[in-house]
Amino acid sequence: MSSRSVSLEFTLGEKMLNKKRFSLILLFVLLSSSLMVSMPIATAKYKRRAAKSKITFLGAEPNAGVTTYYYEVESGAGINRIQWWALISRAFRVYDVVDSNEPFIHSGRILRFTGSYGNKETRIVSFELKYDYYSSLSTGMIPYLVKEKYVKWGFVEGPIAPLS
Repeated sequence: MSSRSVSLEFTLGEKMLNKKRFSLILLFVLLSSSLMVSMPIATAKYKRRAAKSKITFLGAEPNAGVTTYYYEVESGAGINRIQWWALISRAFRVYDVVDSNEPFIHSGRILRFTGSYGNKETRIVSFELKYDYYSSLSTGMIPYLVKEKYVKWGFVEGPIAPLS
């Protein structure tokens, strides 16, 4: 009778061990299959998207303490129309943005143009920077943001403030 009870306990212990193994294997299979399915979806969702719109630097004209910068801005079509666009530069923090031919918001290093565009619309956008301490501003590559369906970014030539 004692040998029977020992084998019965061993069988119950084995069953418990098998249930744990089965549970761990099932958990592993479920987790690994869910990761394999979600990985392609996650990578496709966060790809860097190239802007359908185009921003081109046309030039800068210095004139008695004020430099005027000119850009050609081409909007995309449909959901890729420009809702707003912005330039980011240290020059916007150091110098005053005096005027622009489009509505804008100036906040720290960001100069954001708030006018929305129509389908495939092209505009020449200009703004003026007033500088007091230096004879002129230099130009270099600065980042820009474009809000179409998503916020997209790139680099364009623009005002660079000298480091002080």
